[in-house]
Amino acid sequence: MHLIDLIIAPIITEKSELIMNEKKIYTFEVHNKATKPQIKKALQMIYGEAVTKINVASIIKQFGRGAKPSRSTKRNCSKKAMVYFGGNEINYAMNES
Repeated sequence: MHLIDLIIAPIITEKSELIMNEKKIYTFEVHNKATKPQIKKALQMIYGEAVTKINVASIIKQFGRGAKPSRSTKRNCSKKAMVYFGGNEINYAMNES
């Protein structure tokens, strides 16, 4: 798998926009097998900025809710990476696919 394929899309929600404006932390959806060093290399290659810090969390997507919600979820569909570029701003719109 190529490094560029690890980054699926930027996550743009009200909460991520608030964090981006206040703390300059950007949120991306990444492949579920991606590691922190791979994410760091891929983002540095795409945006050309040095990555200072990365936090990664698994996203659990629910497909339906029933009597037992634990049976209606699919685990490890993707991951969410919260990336700090050292206070530098990047442009999401420039590199969206």
